[in-house]
Amino acid sequence: MKDLHLPADLRAILGDDPYTVDSVGCSGSKVLMFQDKVLKIRPDSDEARTEHTILLWLEGRLPAPRCLFHALEDGTDYLLMTRIQGKMACDEGYMKRENGRYVVRLLADALKRLWQVDAGNCPVRQTLSKDLALARQAVEEGKAEYSGRGGFADDRALLKWLEANQPAQEDLVFSHGDYCMPNVLFDGDALAGYIDLGNMGVADRWEDIAMVHRSLRYNFSGVFGGQVYPDFDPDWLFEELGIPFDAEKFRYYDLLHELY
Repeated sequence: MKDLHLPADLRAILGDDPYTVDSVGCSGSKVLMFQDKVLKIRPDSDEARTEHTILLWLEGRLPAPRCLFHALEDGTDYLLMTRIQGKMACDEGYMKRENGRYVVRLLADALKRLWQVDAGNCPVRQTLSKDLALARQAVEEGKAEYSGRGGFADDRALLKWLEANQPAQEDLVFSHGDYCMPNVLFDGDALAGYIDLGNMGVADRWEDIAMVHRSLRYNFSGVFGGQVYPDFDPDWLFEELGIPFDAEKFRYYDLLHELY
């Protein structure tokens, strides 16, 4: 840790505690994993500020990390949190059980628990206008990795369609915002907690549904991890959620996630 620049108060908290560097996920942060703490080091951004705000607001509402230290110094954000002890939903033990149906059930239950949070005074809104702004930025900066899903000519054609076909009304709930398998941890059958909370806030429930369906498709088809589970059906998610299927909303948010 001697080669890292850290605020003096943070260095005093961490001392010489051993750590590993986390390589799971696509957050762009430097993430140091201690036995009972997690330190995120990243450039100042809206996402970094949101995660700190949400951590403070979430205390007592949901199982999630607690903020132990936060500082912004010379354009770098330092966030020290408690570490959630559990296994990611993409752990092989969960994915193999009941051909994957078991983990779909766990993820659906954890998603419904998110939606039960009263978000009336939530300080962060992650509504569609913000999503489209991020998608537009990704396209303009050449960072969108459009796979061709939906049959559009390119990422700009998809963006144009998304801007012209926005849902008439958003079904707003308390949303994770990046509800993928590595970001939900379990301890046996119980929810251990949610992590990577920089996109949390008030948003349409179908954004989370589309994201986790996408994560299930990628993990069980071998895109992540390499192992293919041929008997798995990601559409089990809709059955486990037990809500009416909105094909238009699902397609819209599924395609939105193609851009960022």
